[in-house]
Amino acid sequence: MNLRLRTLLAMTVILLLPALSAGQTGAFLTVHSAPPGLAVYRDTTLVGRTPVDSVPVPSGTMVLRVLSARERSWEGPALIETLTVRPAEHVVRDVAPLRIGRITSEPDGAQVSLGDSLIGSTPLLVPLRAQGSLVTVARDGYESASLPFTGDMHVVLAARAGTTAQYLAGEHSAHLTPVILSTGVSVLAGATAAYCKIKADARYADYRTNGKASDLDAVHRLDLLSGISLAVSELSLFLLTYQLLSR
Repeated sequence: MNLRLRTLLAMTVILLLPALSAGQTGAFLTVHSAPPGLAVYRDTTLVGRTPVDSVPVPSGTMVLRVLSARERSWEGPALIETLTVRPAEHVVRDVAPLRIGRITSEPDGAQVSLGDSLIGSTPLLVPLRAQGSLVTVARDGYESASLPFTGDMHVVLAARAGTTAQYLAGEHSAHLTPVILSTGVSVLAGATAAYCKIKADARYADYRTNGKASDLDAVHRLDLLSGISLAVSELSLFLLTYQLLSR
């Protein structure tokens, strides 16, 4: 009986020895989330999708990343954490996706304050856990706007009395003189080209009737002037198009 008991104990130790050895050098990771299905990474290695229960991981330093499984989503990382895991330690994390809201303004580049803290300038991503907090959007030359943060927000700032909106004045405003000049030159040159062509056709008709060399010379001069005017008109039209598109 004692021999059989000793044999059973020996077999039990042999079976448990690998697990005991792994427990001395490794650790375990458990990650739960609501909702489930988040991707769990150990450094750059995909461990699985939540729920992840008691997955063996090596001891030491690792970066735990729990990310939204949906691509191109406003939901950002649920968790990014650097861990120093001790041998046989069981690391447990309960996480929830970090939902993101977007604050934009017209004009953009306005400073955004959450409560009394300046958090950036528009366009800006803000965690939805800040919902209900007072958001202030301010920019020089415009009236500031304060309103509760509700998620995706677009704030139109009104120009202060006595000032001109940035898109109408300042170094970014476009001067209309080049546009007016290009338009005028294009129209005038086009009209000149058409007039000269009409006159050239009329003189050529006269030449065919009377055969005078002076009429033929006039046709050549008018055709040359019409061609030059047409080229100037097309060049002015190209410059006008460039100026309009560049604005």
